Amino acid sequence: GMYTLQYTLELKGAKVGKHNVYISTETDGHSMAPSGNDEGEWVPGEPEQVPDKYLADGALTADVDAGKNTINFDLDAK
Repeated sequence: GMYTLQYTLELKGAKVGKHNVYISTETDGHSMAPSGNDEGEWVPGEPEQVPDKYLADGALTADVDAGKNTINFDLDAK
Protein backbone atom coordinates (compact mmCIF):
# COMPACT_ATOMS: atom_id res chain seq x y z
CA GLY A 1 0.00 0.00 0.00
CA MET A 2 0.87 3.66 0.04
CA TYR A 3 1.45 5.88 3.02
CA THR A 4 2.67 9.31 4.01
CA LEU A 5 4.35 10.39 7.19
CA GLN A 6 2.81 13.33 9.05
CA TYR A 7 4.76 14.80 11.97
CA THR A 8 1.91 17.22 12.71
CA LEU A 9 -1.22 18.12 10.77
CA GLU A 10 0.78 20.79 8.95
CA LEU A 11 4.24 19.18 8.76
CA LYS A 12 5.21 16.05 6.82
CA GLY A 13 8.23 13.94 7.72
CA ALA A 14 9.81 13.30 11.12
CA LYS A 15 12.54 14.64 13.33
CA VAL A 16 15.55 12.44 14.14
CA GLY A 17 14.98 10.26 17.20
CA LYS A 18 12.59 7.67 18.63
CA HIS A 19 8.88 8.22 17.95
CA ASN A 20 5.53 6.65 18.74
CA VAL A 21 3.83 5.71 15.47
CA TYR A 22 0.08 5.76 14.85
CA ILE A 23 -1.30 4.16 11.70
CA SER A 24 -4.70 5.27 10.46
CA THR A 25 -6.78 5.25 7.29
CA GLU A 26 -7.98 8.78 8.05
CA THR A 27 -6.82 11.40 5.56
CA ASP A 28 -5.11 14.60 6.66
CA GLY A 29 -5.99 13.93 10.30
CA HIS A 30 -9.73 14.02 9.55
CA SER A 31 -12.29 11.25 9.79
CA MET A 32 -14.04 13.01 6.94
CA ALA A 33 -13.30 12.94 3.20
CA PRO A 34 -13.45 15.75 0.62
CA SER A 35 -16.89 15.94 -0.99
CA GLY A 36 -15.51 16.72 -4.44
CA ASN A 37 -17.82 19.69 -4.90
CA ASP A 38 -16.67 23.25 -5.57
CA GLU A 39 -17.55 24.42 -2.05
CA GLY A 40 -14.78 22.40 -0.37
CA GLU A 41 -17.13 20.73 2.09
CA TRP A 42 -16.20 17.58 3.97
CA VAL A 43 -18.50 14.58 4.09
CA PRO A 44 -18.20 11.47 6.26
CA GLY A 45 -15.36 9.25 5.07
CA GLU A 46 -14.88 5.53 5.35
CA PRO A 47 -14.80 4.00 8.84
CA GLU A 48 -11.32 3.46 10.32
CA GLN A 49 -9.93 0.22 8.87
CA VAL A 50 -6.84 -0.14 11.07
CA PRO A 51 -7.35 -2.21 14.25
CA ASP A 52 -7.47 -0.14 17.47
CA LYS A 53 -4.32 -1.82 18.80
CA TYR A 54 -2.25 0.17 16.26
CA LEU A 55 -3.77 3.46 17.43
CA ALA A 56 -2.74 3.01 21.09
CA ASP A 57 0.14 4.95 22.67
CA GLY A 58 3.37 2.98 22.39
CA ALA A 59 1.93 0.17 20.25
CA LEU A 60 4.37 1.00 17.45
CA THR A 61 7.65 2.87 17.63
CA ALA A 62 10.31 3.84 15.11
CA ASP A 63 13.84 5.20 15.30
CA VAL A 64 14.44 7.91 12.70
CA ASP A 65 18.07 8.46 11.69
CA ALA A 66 19.51 11.46 9.85
CA GLY A 67 19.07 11.14 6.09
CA LYS A 68 16.64 9.01 4.14
CA ASN A 69 14.70 6.37 6.08
CA THR A 70 12.32 3.63 5.00
CA ILE A 71 10.32 2.26 7.91
CA ASN A 72 7.62 -0.32 7.21
CA PHE A 73 5.36 -2.15 9.65
CA ASP A 74 3.80 -5.59 9.20
CA LEU A 75 0.24 -5.23 10.50
CA ASP A 76 -2.13 -8.00 11.57
CA ALA A 77 -5.71 -7.33 10.39
CA LYS A 78 -7.18 -8.63 13.68
